[in-house]
Amino acid sequence: MKKTFRRMLVLSFIIACMAVMPAGAASQKQQALQAYETFLSSQSSYMSFSLIYLDKNSVPELVFGHELYTFKNGQMVKIQNYLSPMYMPSVYFKKTGVIVIWYAHGGFAPSSFDRYCKLKSGKLEGKLEIEGAAEMNSKTGKYKWAYAYNSLKNGKTKTFKNKSAFNKALKKLVGNKKKTKIKMHDNTEAMRNKFLK
Repeated sequence: MKKTFRRMLVLSFIIACMAVMPAGAASQKQQALQAYETFLSSQSSYMSFSLIYLDKNSVPELVFGHELYTFKNGQMVKIQNYLSPMYMPSVYFKKTGVIVIWYAHGGFAPSSFDRYCKLKSGKLEGKLEIEGAAEMNSKTGKYKWAYAYNSLKNGKTKTFKNKSAFNKALKKLVGNKKKTKIKMHDNTEAMRNKFLK
């Protein structure tokens, strides 16, 4: 009789814990969504936003324009000021902490780079980079692009021998996850009601 009672007591405790844990996680997510809603409501409807799941928890990050925010310790925190040009959608790898920052420079010597950054302790840390540079053919006026594939560590850049070596390092960083384009939504009340609930 005593053994049965103890088993029932332990089982009740386990069930109670299972019921409480998801509620706490959901509460954190709802707090984040409410904070994002308050922030977006005060911004221009000409801007755009998106929710992404960058790290492994259930609380989404907010992309607003070309800025990136997260929710930590009960408040919104800006992670990054610039992700990509407004006309160029950003990409990331879901639940890996890895997002790609894209820069481009025009003019007579166009250049660009895709920087693969990992979210760590609330900050983005550069890990890998594809650096592009274009040279114009004086006869045809057309540009020819050349790319360097780099590893970034402790503020130093090391160039891989080839693209295959870069892809191997990328796979180690993100596993089998594929790139996901960040789909932006107009910052209107209708869109906020649709995606922030």
